[in-house]
Amino acid sequence: MHHIDFNSKTKKMVVRFALYSLIGVIAAIITLIIVLAARGYDIDRETGQIIQNGLVIIESSPASAEIYINKKFDNRTTPSRLSLPEESYRLGLELEGYRPWTTSLVVEGSEVTWLPYPRLIPKKTNKVITSTLPKVSKALQTTDRESIYIQPSNSSTLGFLFDSANPGSDVARINLPKSLLRNNQNNFSQIELQQWSNDRSKLLMTHSYSKKVDYLLVDIQNPASSVNLSKLFAISFTDVKLALENPDVFWAQSAKGLRRYEISSKKISESLLDQIISFDVESADRSYAVISQAGQHQIYQVNKDQEPMAIIRVDKSEKPVLKQVSYDRQAFLLVSDGSQLKLYKNTDNQEDWSLEHAFARQDNSEVMISPQGQSIAIKNGTRLSVYSNLYQDAWQFALGQANKNVQWLDDFHLFSQSSQAAFITDFDGQNTRKLFNLNSNAYAFFDRAQESLILLRPTGNRYVLETIDLIGS
Repeated sequence: MHHIDFNSKTKKMVVRFALYSLIGVIAAIITLIIVLAARGYDIDRETGQIIQNGLVIIESSPASAEIYINKKFDNRTTPSRLSLPEESYRLGLELEGYRPWTTSLVVEGSEVTWLPYPRLIPKKTNKVITSTLPKVSKALQTTDRESIYIQPSNSSTLGFLFDSANPGSDVARINLPKSLLRNNQNNFSQIELQQWSNDRSKLLMTHSYSKKVDYLLVDIQNPASSVNLSKLFAISFTDVKLALENPDVFWAQSAKGLRRYEISSKKISESLLDQIISFDVESADRSYAVISQAGQHQIYQVNKDQEPMAIIRVDKSEKPVLKQVSYDRQAFLLVSDGSQLKLYKNTDNQEDWSLEHAFARQDNSEVMISPQGQSIAIKNGTRLSVYSNLYQDAWQFALGQANKNVQWLDDFHLFSQSSQAAFITDFDGQNTRKLFNLNSNAYAFFDRAQESLILLRPTGNRYVLETIDLIGS
C-alpha cells in the first residue's frame, strides 16, 4: 500500500510557485529597465540618481571627424549616436586639414536630435576653371543638383547646360528651332528662364517682343519638340507655372481667369477662379490663388475638376506674396498678411490649415526657399529669418558684412558674400566660415555629391565656371 506525502508535495508546489514568481519579477524588472533605457533613463554614476538622457545622432561631411563635447574629446568620431543627460552643450567636430565646426545644443530627455548637416570646410581649397562663358544674366540648378542651366546676356545663344553631377565636364550649348519664336528672329536676349521641370527635361521660358510675352516650353533633350504655349493655345497669358512633376500640365492666368492646361491633348479646363492677384502650383491637380474680397485677401485651394475652396483669409498687402512648398507629406503656404509673412501648414490633405510661423516683413523682403523645400529664409536688410520644416523651428540672425547675394546651396547651408569674400553659413546662423576672396556677385551651387562648390563668377566681360573642392585630400 502506497502512502502520499502531502507535506512534500505542498513544499514542491510552494517552491515552484516562488521560483516562477521570482522569474516573473526578474522579467518585469528587466522589461522595466529596457523600457526606461529606451526612454533615455540612466543612473548618474557619481550621485546614484536616476537621470533621463536624450539621444543625439550626428553625421558629418566628410565623415570620421572627432567629436568634442564642451571642448572635451569624446573618444568617438562621426557618424555616431550620443546618449547625453538633459543639459545645454557645446558640440564640436574636428578633422585634420579642415576648419573646426561647432554648435550650441540643448538636449531634452527622451528626445532624439538628428544632426545630418555638419559640413567641414578644408583649410585650403583648390579651384579648377572648367569653362569660360559670355556674360550671364541668370543660372538655375535642378532640385536634384544634376544640371545647371546658364542663360547668357547676349543674343546669339539660347543658353548652356552644365552637368553638375560631373563637375569636371564642359558646358553644352542648347539649340532652339527658329519656328518657336513668333517674330521669326533668332534673338535670344529677350528670352528669360522661369522654371525647370523635376525630370530635368523641360525649361519654361518667356520670350518678350513688340510689347508682348510668349511662354515657351523648351525640350532640352529634343529641342525640335519645344512648344510655344501662347501660340499653341492662342491665349495671351499673364503668368504660367508648370506642374513640375508633370511638365505636360501647366496652370495659367489670363483675361479668362485661372485655368489648367494639358499640352499633349490641348485640353483646357473651365475658368476655375476669376480676378486672381497671384497663384502658385502644388501639382498637376492642385494650385492656390489669391483674390481680393471684402477688403481682405482670400486664399483659395483650386483642385482639378472641383469647386475652389476658401482656406485662409489675411489682411491686404501692397505686394501680395503666395509661395507653395511641399515637404514630407506636408503642404506649406507662405502668405503675406499685412506687415507679416505667415507660414501655414497642412498635413495629409486635411481641410484645416494651421499657422506654423510668422515672419516680419519689409517692402524689400526677399523670400528664398531651399532646393528640396525643407527650409525657408526671409531676408530683411542685413538680417535673416529661417524656418526649418524638418526641425519645425525658426532662427533669426544678423548676416553682418556677409549680407550680399544670399542663396541656398542645399537645405542646410547658405552661400553669401561681403564686398571682398564668399562665405558659407549653417541654416541656424551658426558656423559662418569664409570660403575664399571674391569681390563680385557670383552664382554658387553644390554638385550632386555635395563634394564640390560650383561657382559662376564674372571676370572682365566674361564669366568663368569653376569648381572648388570641399572634400580635400
